[in-house]
Amino acid sequence: MGFRARPASMGVLVSSLVQDRLCEIGVKYARIGLMAVHVEEHTSQRLEAMGRCPADRALSVALTEVARAWEAAMRLHGMFQDTIDSVLRLVRMDVEEIADEHLSAVQEHAIRARIAARQAADLDATHTDLEEMLHRARTSGIDPTP
Repeated sequence: MGFRARPASMGVLVSSLVQDRLCEIGVKYARIGLMAVHVEEHTSQRLEAMGRCPADRALSVALTEVARAWEAAMRLHGMFQDTIDSVLRLVRMDVEEIADEHLSAVQEHAIRARIAARQAADLDATHTDLEEMLHRARTSGIDPTP
């Protein structure tokens, strides 16, 4: 992804995605909050212990840890396995979409930077050629005016 992040920070992202999906299917906010506390209690130490790493790796680690904790919390709160699987599948798809969008943006930025660098180099080359031609004309003793 082009930057470094802490898995704990990415864990917050993943957890918020799960909470949004649960809210969308009609789970009461207080119940989601209780499950979120369970997830925080079971993931915070492991994720906080990990240092910064490439963001895609941090996101992958966080997704694995947080999804496992959310699955346990949802099961503990009596949710059906099909619902749990559906929510976690949607969250994984959201994370993949975020990563793909970011990758596309980084690639587009790199392409634009290369194009700008080429244009600047072409402009410099044209400017240098013009200066060289004027220098030759000045030092040759020939009147450049027609």
